[in-house]
Amino acid sequence: MKKLKFAFMLAIVTMILVACGRPTADSSVQPTLSPLPTAPVSPISPLPVPPLKTGAEEQPFSELRAQVADQIGLPATALILVFNEQVTWPDTSLGCPQPDMMYAQVLTPGWRVVFEDAEGQVYQVHTDEDFEYFIICAQPGLMPPRSDS
Repeated sequence: MKKLKFAFMLAIVTMILVACGRPTADSSVQPTLSPLPTAPVSPISPLPVPPLKTGAEEQPFSELRAQVADQIGLPATALILVFNEQVTWPDTSLGCPQPDMMYAQVLTPGWRVVFEDAEGQVYQVHTDEDFEYFIICAQPGLMPPRSDS
């Protein structure tokens, strides 16, 4: 008799749980929208097109050209900007450590700039980020390869 009573109670509890778990058609619960996009997103997106340089962006290089030309004894118009890239130097030597000098061992953002004169002499210039300090680096083999394509 106890087994029959237990089976009967188990059946009633199961029916109640099943009935309570299903929403009815006239339910007042509204579905919420997910903030995530529903359309599939491509994992590969095209790179943005870099903006064209304006006169304001070329001005630091013009000022640097004049300073470098003054230091080597040439008119500023004698130097042509060949290459420039932003770099992070490993220390404050700007990638051109001088003998018997000590430098702070901090990452230093800056620029690697290459000028060339009319005779083909190449000047590798390393600067800090704001062009406040520069050094004409005389290390051979630092000229980036030219791409004449």
